[in-house]
Amino acid sequence: MQTSFVIQQVTVLAILMAVGYIATKKNIINEDISKGMTQVLTAIALPALIISSFNMSYSKDTLRGVLLIFVYSVGIHVITVLISKILFIKYPKEKSCFNIWYIIS
Repeated sequence: MQTSFVIQQVTVLAILMAVGYIATKKNIINEDISKGMTQVLTAIALPALIISSFNMSYSKDTLRGVLLIFVYSVGIHVITVLISKILFIKYPKEKSCFNIWYIIS
């Protein structure tokens, strides 16, 4: 993926966010319009985007990249759990986020 393409997409997203913010502040977009836009996005746009994202050629390099990303994500999750355990070791077990009974109740 080219860096210029990513920068272009981030810029478009920032512009769309700014337009939405200004439209909300000027009461162009109210709560009803916002709910309708959300329904259109979740019911139509998001599924279409997911389907179109699979429209690509697959190769061994693509599979290798997916597996590498999966390994990295699992590693990052393990590291974050270990770091959070170290950072929250001073808290009593009743308040620890690693106590499953605290999470459930």
